[in-house]
Amino acid sequence: MCDRTLPDIPLPTGWPDSVRSAVNYVISLAHYAITYARGWAAYSINAQVRLAAEND
Repeated sequence: MCDRTLPDIPLPTGWPDSVRSAVNYVISLAHYAITYARGWAAYSINAQVRLAAEND
């Protein structure tokens, strides 16, 4: 789906693959939520929200 490589997230080697996968999904979801919120704030109608996004 995407050609770029993912960063290597250092997780304990003793964790089962299902737990490691779940942690990676949680990290990805958090990244998406932050990106979405910043995008929303940058194009908000409210000038104060836009200014806060620009200053961030």
